[in-house]
Amino acid sequence: MAGRLATDQDAATAAKEGFSLIMAAELEFATRTVRYHTGGGALEIFPGRIFDGVGGLGRISNASETEALADSRLELAITGLDPSGANLASIFLEDIRGRPATLWLVMINNASGEIVEVPTIVYRGRLDNFVVRQGATLSIGVHVENVLADWDRERELRFTDPQQRDRFPDDKGLEFVPTMAEKELPWGRT
Repeated sequence: MAGRLATDQDAATAAKEGFSLIMAAELEFATRTVRYHTGGGALEIFPGRIFDGVGGLGRISNASETEALADSRLELAITGLDPSGANLASIFLEDIRGRPATLWLVMINNASGEIVEVPTIVYRGRLDNFVVRQGATLSIGVHVENVLADWDRERELRFTDPQQRDRFPDDKGLEFVPTMAEKELPWGRT
Protein backbone atom coordinates (compact mmCIF):
# COMPACT_ATOMS: atom_id res chain seq x y z
CA MET A 1 0.00 0.00 0.00
CA ALA A 2 1.53 3.27 -1.08
CA GLY A 3 -0.67 5.68 0.87
CA ARG A 4 -4.07 5.97 2.46
CA LEU A 5 -7.56 6.30 1.09
CA ALA A 6 -9.33 9.66 1.33
CA THR A 7 -11.62 10.16 4.29
CA ASP A 8 -14.94 12.03 4.33
CA GLN A 9 -13.14 14.85 6.16
CA ASP A 10 -10.54 15.08 3.35
CA ALA A 11 -13.35 15.31 0.78
CA ALA A 12 -15.17 18.00 2.80
CA THR A 13 -12.00 20.09 3.12
CA ALA A 14 -11.32 19.80 -0.62
CA ALA A 15 -14.93 20.80 -1.43
CA LYS A 16 -14.60 23.98 0.69
CA GLU A 17 -11.58 24.95 -1.37
CA GLY A 18 -13.36 24.29 -4.70
CA PHE A 19 -11.92 20.86 -5.42
CA SER A 20 -13.28 17.33 -5.65
CA LEU A 21 -11.52 14.13 -4.63
CA ILE A 22 -12.22 11.05 -6.69
CA MET A 23 -10.76 7.57 -6.66
CA ALA A 24 -9.57 5.97 -9.90
CA ALA A 25 -8.99 2.25 -10.35
CA GLU A 26 -7.14 0.37 -13.07
CA LEU A 27 -7.65 -3.40 -13.19
CA GLU A 28 -5.42 -5.33 -15.58
CA PHE A 29 -7.40 -8.44 -16.51
CA ALA A 30 -5.82 -11.08 -18.74
CA THR A 31 -7.98 -10.12 -21.74
CA ARG A 32 -8.32 -6.37 -21.21
CA THR A 33 -7.60 -3.48 -18.86
CA VAL A 34 -10.58 -1.71 -17.28
CA ARG A 35 -10.45 1.77 -15.77
CA TYR A 36 -13.12 3.38 -13.60
CA HIS A 37 -13.37 6.43 -11.37
CA THR A 38 -15.88 7.47 -8.71
CA GLY A 39 -16.93 10.65 -10.51
CA GLY A 40 -19.19 11.05 -13.51
CA GLY A 41 -18.37 10.79 -17.22
CA ALA A 42 -15.18 9.78 -18.97
CA LEU A 43 -11.96 11.30 -17.67
CA GLU A 44 -8.44 11.15 -19.12
CA ILE A 45 -6.42 10.92 -15.93
CA PHE A 46 -3.18 9.89 -17.64
CA PRO A 47 -2.32 10.51 -21.32
CA GLY A 48 -4.13 7.96 -23.47
CA ARG A 49 -5.81 6.26 -20.49
CA ILE A 50 -9.53 7.01 -20.24
CA PHE A 51 -11.32 6.17 -16.97
CA ASP A 52 -15.11 5.71 -17.10
CA GLY A 53 -17.13 7.32 -14.32
CA VAL A 54 -19.37 5.10 -12.22
CA GLY A 55 -20.55 7.84 -9.84
CA GLY A 56 -22.74 6.57 -7.01
CA LEU A 57 -22.76 3.05 -8.44
CA GLY A 58 -19.10 2.52 -7.50
CA ARG A 59 -18.08 1.34 -4.06
CA ILE A 60 -14.65 0.87 -2.47
CA SER A 61 -14.41 -0.93 0.85
CA ASN A 62 -12.21 0.44 3.61
CA ALA A 63 -8.58 -0.64 3.57
CA SER A 64 -7.04 -1.28 6.95
CA GLU A 65 -3.92 0.65 7.81
CA THR A 66 -1.60 -0.63 10.54
CA GLU A 67 1.96 -0.06 11.66
CA ALA A 68 2.60 -3.80 11.44
CA LEU A 69 3.81 -5.44 8.27
CA ALA A 70 0.60 -7.25 7.33
CA ASP A 71 -1.49 -8.04 4.29
CA SER A 72 -4.61 -6.05 3.57
CA ARG A 73 -7.53 -6.47 1.21
CA LEU A 74 -10.16 -4.21 -0.23
CA GLU A 75 -13.14 -4.68 -2.50
CA LEU A 76 -13.99 -2.63 -5.57
CA ALA A 77 -17.62 -3.03 -6.64
CA ILE A 78 -20.22 -1.72 -9.04
CA THR A 79 -23.70 -1.87 -7.55
CA GLY A 80 -27.25 -1.28 -8.70
CA LEU A 81 -27.01 -3.36 -11.87
CA ASP A 82 -30.07 -4.99 -13.45
CA PRO A 83 -29.75 -8.77 -12.81
CA SER A 84 -31.68 -9.67 -15.97
CA GLY A 85 -29.18 -7.93 -18.24
CA ALA A 86 -25.98 -9.25 -16.64
CA ASN A 87 -23.93 -11.93 -18.34
CA LEU A 88 -22.41 -13.58 -15.26
CA ALA A 89 -20.86 -16.45 -17.24
CA SER A 90 -18.47 -14.11 -19.02
CA ILE A 91 -17.42 -12.61 -15.69
CA PHE A 92 -16.52 -15.94 -14.11
CA LEU A 93 -14.61 -17.14 -17.17
CA GLU A 94 -12.12 -14.27 -16.77
CA ASP A 95 -8.77 -15.33 -15.28
CA ILE A 96 -8.03 -12.62 -12.72
CA ARG A 97 -6.02 -14.11 -9.87
CA GLY A 98 -2.67 -12.37 -9.43
CA ARG A 99 -3.35 -9.69 -12.07
CA PRO A 100 -2.24 -6.11 -11.18
CA ALA A 101 -4.61 -3.49 -9.76
CA THR A 102 -3.88 0.13 -8.87
CA LEU A 103 -6.00 2.72 -7.04
CA TRP A 104 -5.28 6.47 -7.25
CA LEU A 105 -6.54 9.51 -5.38
CA VAL A 106 -7.24 12.29 -7.89
CA MET A 107 -7.94 15.96 -7.10
CA ILE A 108 -10.03 17.89 -9.61
CA ASN A 109 -10.64 21.65 -9.81
CA ASN A 110 -14.43 22.01 -9.76
CA ALA A 111 -14.38 25.26 -11.80
CA SER A 112 -12.22 24.03 -14.68
CA GLY A 113 -12.66 20.25 -14.44
CA GLU A 114 -8.87 19.91 -14.70
CA ILE A 115 -6.79 17.51 -12.65
CA VAL A 116 -4.93 19.65 -10.13
CA GLU A 117 -1.90 17.52 -9.28
CA VAL A 118 -0.37 14.25 -10.31
CA PRO A 119 -2.67 11.52 -8.96
CA THR A 120 -1.37 9.73 -5.87
CA ILE A 121 -1.23 5.94 -5.72
CA VAL A 122 -3.08 4.95 -2.57
CA TYR A 123 -3.21 1.19 -3.09
CA ARG A 124 -1.43 -1.24 -5.35
CA GLY A 125 -2.09 -4.95 -5.27
CA ARG A 126 -3.23 -8.03 -7.11
CA LEU A 127 -6.70 -9.18 -8.06
CA ASP A 128 -7.90 -12.16 -6.05
CA ASN A 129 -11.50 -13.17 -6.80
CA PHE A 130 -14.88 -11.90 -7.96
CA VAL A 131 -17.72 -11.28 -5.52
CA VAL A 132 -21.31 -11.29 -6.82
CA ARG A 133 -24.26 -10.29 -4.65
CA GLN A 134 -27.73 -10.64 -6.13
CA GLY A 135 -30.95 -9.28 -4.73
CA ALA A 136 -33.32 -6.73 -6.23
CA THR A 137 -30.19 -5.34 -7.90
CA LEU A 138 -26.87 -6.92 -8.72
CA SER A 139 -23.48 -6.02 -7.26
CA ILE A 140 -20.28 -7.25 -8.91
CA GLY A 141 -17.02 -6.71 -7.09
CA VAL A 142 -13.44 -7.85 -7.10
CA HIS A 143 -11.12 -8.34 -4.13
CA VAL A 144 -7.70 -6.74 -4.36
CA GLU A 145 -4.91 -7.92 -2.04
CA ASN A 146 -1.55 -6.35 -1.43
CA VAL A 147 1.57 -8.38 -2.20
CA LEU A 148 2.03 -9.46 1.44
CA ALA A 149 -0.98 -11.79 1.08
CA ASP A 150 1.24 -13.97 -1.11
CA TRP A 151 3.40 -14.87 1.90
CA ASP A 152 0.55 -16.82 3.49
CA ARG A 153 -0.02 -19.06 0.47
CA GLU A 154 1.46 -22.53 0.35
CA ARG A 155 3.77 -23.35 -2.50
CA GLU A 156 3.38 -26.60 -4.36
CA LEU A 157 6.93 -26.56 -5.66
CA ARG A 158 9.18 -29.39 -4.39
CA PHE A 159 12.82 -30.04 -5.08
CA THR A 160 12.30 -33.33 -6.91
CA ASP A 161 13.69 -34.60 -10.18
CA PRO A 162 10.26 -34.81 -11.93
CA GLN A 163 9.36 -31.20 -11.04
CA GLN A 164 12.80 -29.98 -12.08
CA ARG A 165 12.49 -31.78 -15.44
CA ASP A 166 9.02 -30.28 -15.97
CA ARG A 167 10.58 -26.84 -15.79
CA PHE A 168 13.98 -27.65 -17.33
CA PRO A 169 13.83 -30.88 -19.42
CA ASP A 170 17.62 -31.27 -19.86
CA ASP A 171 18.57 -30.56 -16.23
CA LYS A 172 19.82 -33.59 -14.31
CA GLY A 173 20.80 -31.69 -11.17
CA LEU A 174 18.23 -33.40 -8.90
CA GLU A 175 18.47 -36.85 -10.47
CA PHE A 176 20.23 -38.48 -7.49
CA VAL A 177 18.43 -36.70 -4.63
CA PRO A 178 16.22 -39.73 -3.70
CA THR A 179 19.27 -42.00 -3.30
CA MET A 180 21.05 -39.40 -1.18
CA ALA A 181 18.38 -39.57 1.53
CA GLU A 182 19.36 -43.13 2.51
CA LYS A 183 23.07 -42.81 1.76
CA GLU A 184 25.43 -43.33 4.70
CA LEU A 185 28.49 -41.14 4.54
CA PRO A 186 31.61 -41.87 6.58
CA TRP A 187 32.38 -38.63 8.34
CA GLY A 188 35.53 -38.01 10.31
CA ARG A 189 36.86 -41.59 9.93
CA THR A 190 40.28 -42.45 8.62
